Amino acid sequence: MLLVFQSSKHPKAPRDTCPCECVITKQYIFLMHHHVRLGKIIEIIGLLLIGGTVYSFIGMTESELRWPIFWGCAGGALGIIIYRNYMKKRKKNT
Repeated sequence: MLLVFQSSKHPKAPRDTCPCECVITKQYIFLMHHHVRLGKIIEIIGLLLIGGTVYSFIGMTESELRWPIFWGCAGGALGIIIYRNYMKKRKKNT
């Protein structure tokens, strides 16, 4: 079962539609009621990484894991920033 979205304007589209007007075919792996853009998920992960960076810098003063967590979270947040800038440039050029 696979969840596939198609345009509702497709001439051979199945009858089932979700509220956002995309068409759901009959092969269901999972049922997703709410559509979340990948950008929003990446944004939430980035905020969590920034929170981890701040917490490790301020709240983990005596822990030996302070710096590995700090640099790991900072590197992950930087990677997301670079990825978002790349996607903006790519979208702008097309």
